[in-house]
Amino acid sequence: MNSDIHQNVVVKPAELDWQESATQKKALLDQVSWESSFLRIKPEAQIKADTLSEGEEYLILEGSLIFHGNTYPASSYFRFPPSAARELFSGPEGALLFLKKGHFAPDDTKELSLKQSDQPWRQGLVGGLSVMPLHQHGTESIAFVKWEPNTQFNPHIHPGGEEIIVLQGTFHDEFGAYPAGTWLRNKPYSKHTPHTEFDGALIYVKTGHLEPLSQS
Repeated sequence: MNSDIHQNVVVKPAELDWQESATQKKALLDQVSWESSFLRIKPEAQIKADTLSEGEEYLILEGSLIFHGNTYPASSYFRFPPSAARELFSGPEGALLFLKKGHFAPDDTKELSLKQSDQPWRQGLVGGLSVMPLHQHGTESIAFVKWEPNTQFNPHIHPGGEEIIVLQGTFHDEFGAYPAGTWLRNKPYSKHTPHTEFDGALIYVKTGHLEPLSQS
């Protein structure tokens, strides 16, 4: 599914194909040498993985997860490298997650468990833009980006591709409008000129990670 990283992909909430199992619903987004998906976990369910052979990355979209006895609310971010051991449980309200697995660079061994409320915002490259870096390794960079209403960014190219989840508001570029819950994957060397309108936007964005892994 969406296995050609040299094609741009947009999946809006109404287009998700949910498949249900005992403790979760899963909507697959892409499957290359890695996998990306949305997971809806039932309340107080264990997310099982004794030892990770591929590495996993989680972003909490709704609800909460419990890790090492601590509760992580929506907008928390986890990164478990290959061979890490971990035990995660959904909170009493369950959880909606974005999951990537199998995409780690071989030398990317950093484990992270971050709450958005504990991280600083930084001024972006243009007025109306704030950035919260989450992780960087080689060409890969991951961050939250907050767009005030009516913010215009510069035309730019992503040599290593780009992946976006719209968390709040509506994200725009010259190719369309993307409401909250939309997943976008822009191919390596794609170019666009993003902006917001009256409602602004909050997005999760990962850049620089597609082309290096496609060649490994």
